[in-house]
Formats: sequence, C-alpha cells, structure tokens
Amino acid sequence: MITDPSFAREESKRRTDDRKKQAFVASEEMKAMLVQMVEANEADRRAINEGSNAMHRFILLPELNEMLRKKVFQTLFLEMQGCSFLETWLEPNHDDSFPPL
Repeated sequence: MITDPSFAREESKRRTDDRKKQAFVASEEMKAMLVQMVEANEADRRAINEGSNAMHRFILLPELNEMLRKKVFQTLFLEMQGCSFLETWLEPNHDDSFPPL
C-alpha cells in the first residue's frame, strides 16, 4: 500500500494543531479557576466582615477537586503557582476561624 507523504504531513500537522488547541483551552480553564479561587476567597473575607456565612470557597471546592483529578490540570495548577492560591484558601480567617474546607 502506497501512502501519500503530503497526506501524512497534513495529518500530523492537524494532530499537532489539535493538541495545541486543547492545551490552550485547558490553560484558559485553569486561569479561570484561579480567578474564581481568588474571588471566592475575597467574597468569604467580605462575608466574615459583614458577619454572614463564608461559604464561597466551600461551594467552589467540588469543582476544583473535579478539575484537579485530570493530569493536564494538575500540571497547569502547579505551573501557574496554584499552590500559593491554595495557601490563601487555607489560611485562618480574619476572625481566627478556619475556612469550611
């Protein structure tokens, strides 16, 4: 069976482009999650100052957990300094209480 070399090159390029696109999408999703983490932390801080329940981090936790089950997101989380975001999540609140995690 004779294969067309140009077809093989095109197919290889298409696969490479697909992988790049998937990596870009995953990166954007992780960036969005990190922004959500910051916003949830800030919302909880405001809630504590107002004397209401600080549950924003707790509500976001299942989504973060599901995302971090995937290897690609684990790598991105570490590359994007996600541990420092997680550290702020786990710090005691202003009122010396701990986050509901």
